[in-house]
Amino acid sequence: MKSIHSAYPASEELSAKGCFLILLFLCIFVSTFSQPCSCTGGRYLQTQFGRTSLGNNVQYTQNTSANYDATTEHETMDIWGPAGDNCTKRPLIIWVHGGGFSQMDKTAPDVVAMCDTFARHGFVVASIDYRDDYWGQFGPVNDFNSQNPGPYDNLEFTRASYRAMQDAKCAVRYFKANASTYGVDTNNIFMGGTSAGGWTSLLVAYLDKISEKPSACFQQSTVAGMYPRPDLGSIDGNGGWNNVSSRVRGIISIFGAMVDTAFVDGASDPAAYHFHEYGDPVVNFYYGPPFQGQYPNFASYWGDHYVHMQSQNTGGTSKARWMTGSQHALYPYRGIVSTDVASFLDSLICSGTQTTGGNDILANDIHLYPNPSNGILNIELPIADHAVLKLYDALGSKVYSRILEEGTNRVDLENLSNGAYLAEIVTENAKYNRKLILNR
Repeated sequence: MKSIHSAYPASEELSAKGCFLILLFLCIFVSTFSQPCSCTGGRYLQTQFGRTSLGNNVQYTQNTSANYDATTEHETMDIWGPAGDNCTKRPLIIWVHGGGFSQMDKTAPDVVAMCDTFARHGFVVASIDYRDDYWGQFGPVNDFNSQNPGPYDNLEFTRASYRAMQDAKCAVRYFKANASTYGVDTNNIFMGGTSAGGWTSLLVAYLDKISEKPSACFQQSTVAGMYPRPDLGSIDGNGGWNNVSSRVRGIISIFGAMVDTAFVDGASDPAAYHFHEYGDPVVNFYYGPPFQGQYPNFASYWGDHYVHMQSQNTGGTSKARWMTGSQHALYPYRGIVSTDVASFLDSLICSGTQTTGGNDILANDIHLYPNPSNGILNIELPIADHAVLKLYDALGSKVYSRILEEGTNRVDLENLSNGAYLAEIVTENAKYNRKLILNR
């Protein structure tokens, strides 16, 4: 057996080993008390806490204005959490307001009410603003000019939804990059919304490949012969925090729709809950233009019914509740929807079921065994994601490295001495550390 010899004097080596063991103990101690919240007592199913503010008007991104006037918009959000909660890794729901991609903001009563409900259920919650104007037939369609919401042409509304998706994805990345600040469990980030907010949530979940970028979102002809319409950029946008993934664990679509059900892949997609009325007069339950064709220049879009059907047909996780009605309003159904959503999220968070896809490897999906090891170690990865294994000894020196493949990797460590090691698995998006013991 090959031994690893240190170049340090014995006293310095012992001191270094002592420091390493202390640091290792502290890492284990901290990780023990930073685990996801316990599911006992139906934490996520009912009111358990008060609500406390974690931040108002928190800027999470800035981006080019939707009005093609070369100005920059600074998008903000309001954040709440459960009052008196000792858990430090809580699931997060990002709520997205409706308003036809032209009106309302993060103070919309329906999303604020949902934030209140789920903060009291033990979630961190946020209501976000996003770029939500587009060009109509008589100028920008926004809070000050919404009498005729008909877009300039059949491209503008799709472009508006794409910008909203980019900003919403940036909000996800913001929380992943600042998880410790808000006590967020990055493996359990969800998004939901009503109308345009449900629409945005669907795009965040399903539009996850650059090949799926709608043709309307590339460079187009000018608006009214004056304002150029540039290429809208990548599906993640350039709003910042690009060192982490935009992927969510699941979404809630209330009166939602999307441009193409072909975006739905199946089992690799985030889980989804859909709520919609059969007779929705604004967003078609099945397929059609917004407002039932009342205004010109709207393209036709696929409602929750067909998105849910496509997910089920391709093996995805999708739940739905359809109602007989024609109100396009959450308020009459808020109790039903809140109960449904609580049950849906609890089943995901507390069952241990994970959905994986894109370039995300969740920490819970990495299995390293046996540990302690007799010299042969198995490492299981759901996807390769350009993963590399690195081992560090008690002095912090790298003593082993190899590329890992998808599936089970058999790692021969016979040439290493008995003792404690730090196993680091590095992917394109993250690092995962494990304590490893060799003991023959």
